[in-house]
Amino acid sequence: MATFVQLHDFVELTAIYVLDHAKQTLTNFNS
Repeated sequence: MATFVQLHDFVELTAIYVLDHAKQTLTNFNS
């Protein structure tokens, strides 16, 4: 079973990835 720290790191990485992807999508959409 994953520890709380592992889960927290996974959520943090996922959030960073999603935000970065959204930023790129908005940039492509505006250009």
